[in-house]
Amino acid sequence: MKMLKVFIIGLLLFTVKTNFAQTNKEIQKLVDEVRTEFAGMIAEMRMLNSQNNFNIKKKTNKNNIEPVKNDVSTNELKPSEKNDSESNSLSSVFVAPINGAYDISSPYGYRIDPFTKKKAFHNGIDIPIATNSPIYASLDGIVLDAKRDRSGGKYILIQHDNGYKTLYAHLSRFAIQKGNKIKKGEIIGYSGNTGRSTGPHLHYEVYSNETPINPLLVLTKKVKCNEN
Repeated sequence: MKMLKVFIIGLLLFTVKTNFAQTNKEIQKLVDEVRTEFAGMIAEMRMLNSQNNFNIKKKTNKNNIEPVKNDVSTNELKPSEKNDSESNSLSSVFVAPINGAYDISSPYGYRIDPFTKKKAFHNGIDIPIATNSPIYASLDGIVLDAKRDRSGGKYILIQHDNGYKTLYAHLSRFAIQKGNKIKKGEIIGYSGNTGRSTGPHLHYEVYSNETPINPLLVLTKKVKCNEN
């Protein structure tokens, strides 16, 4: 039922937006935006449902039912955990990309782009941090990319198990290179202000099966969101 409601909301959103579009190019851009937002909503709902299922199972454990354990040392999720308690398992193995407490200057979701001044979808979170601060891998994985582009500046993309990827952008320099196998908590680079950036910060993204999801769903550290 929830999935149906989300689908209907997505359809209505698409209908309303296309009514204001004047050209085929604008319509295609709106289609892409709605598709990204809808996919993110679905991914988040699945993770929230997984968390609810886990909480239900947690209550049954009071009846002397042995809980499912996660082997954090190997950083691999057991088959029984990949479905019903995926969100809980991930939050227990993902580590924050920086050391210590941090603020969020720009959250996941729609925002006004600081450069175009237009509404656009933000695939990750922005964490203000001093230049040349160490950046850490959130999970074990393999480095897919460690390069520079116009938007993200120097960035690193890491492939993890179970269809997850993490991206770290606007770095000042790399500590690894493409193809390297890295460990959770390993320093992979240093923060900076490269690419389209308004100041020193880390742009951090999490993907589940190629779909961007809100990083706060898998990070356990308490953060202070600053949307101003």
